[in-house]
Amino acid sequence: MYSVARDGQRERMRVAVVGGGPGGLFLAALLRKADPSVEVTVVERNRADDTFGFGVVFSDRTLAAIDDADPVLHDGLAEHGVHWDDIEVRLKGDVLRCGGNGMAAISRKVLLGLLQDRARVFGAELRFSTEVRLGDLDGYDSWWPPTARVRRSAPRSGWSPPWTRPPPSSSGSAPTTCSPA
Repeated sequence: MYSVARDGQRERMRVAVVGGGPGGLFLAALLRKADPSVEVTVVERNRADDTFGFGVVFSDRTLAAIDDADPVLHDGLAEHGVHWDDIEVRLKGDVLRCGGNGMAAISRKVLLGLLQDRARVFGAELRFSTEVRLGDLDGYDSWWPPTARVRRSAPRSGWSPPWTRPPPSSSGSAPTTCSPA
């Protein structure tokens, strides 16, 4: 991707990602993977090894999407994480076990390390211990997350936010089954 400078010359597109958490790092890696000509800089106010929270849990559906986007990252998650299929609900001495709900968990610190490595492999620049203000982003063509905008028009007819839509059918996945344990 290229942007056009005031003098009409093509320049490399520059994207700033504000925040070096899982979302920002994965975005940076995928932007560079999709188009290595884009200059991507991640700016994070904390140190590279700082973390807040203990772990992250992914559903099998999310892991499949990660595998489609970056199989190497998926392999790292499988190597360093824990996967389970059954979930147990315990209430007043009763146990109900539900299968077909594959989930995986990984330490947040390990996840951040894997994502930092993937972003670097694809060529993103990572800047830690760096505060950023809106004026610092002037040299960039785009930044994420974008500034908030107020919707001034009604949504198009038939539109609904993604979180209210039923999930797409997932062929080949095991159905959810629950039974007393």
